[in-house]
Amino acid sequence: MGAQLDNSHSIPNYLSDLQNFFLSEPGIMSDRNIQFKASMVGMWLDMEIPVVLEQISNLLQLKHFQKVKVQLSRQGLKLTKKGKLPGLSSEDLIPLQNIEDIFVDNSIPTCFICITTACSSSPTQIMALKCLNEICARGIVTHYKILTGE
Repeated sequence: MGAQLDNSHSIPNYLSDLQNFFLSEPGIMSDRNIQFKASMVGMWLDMEIPVVLEQISNLLQLKHFQKVKVQLSRQGLKLTKKGKLPGLSSEDLIPLQNIEDIFVDNSIPTCFICITTACSSSPTQIMALKCLNEICARGIVTHYKILTGE
């Protein structure tokens, strides 16, 4: 599946960990896809789902990104039906079965984000990472994993 970051990292070292990772793996910066899988804080009520989806979506609506895929799940259930993502169609949602191998524990709420950038330049990639870092800084997620490559 390509190079990965360990999902045991906690948020305070998030951006520095990523920068070190990309510096040590220069070839990864040419990949246009940045995939993000995170453990969420707490268990959501159904009414909270659209709010979380909108918050994540708003942070990702940047012109430098060609496509953004978001999938939320709780205990193996697909929860994206409850909330509409502004600017994203149902085709942009990743089927849960395709990402189950990334995080095995379905008992905690999870969020999976895949960003396809318009180009593979370092500034664009760093912008995507900063965007993900902002999501973390807002306390939405507790752990993360970055996946690149096929």
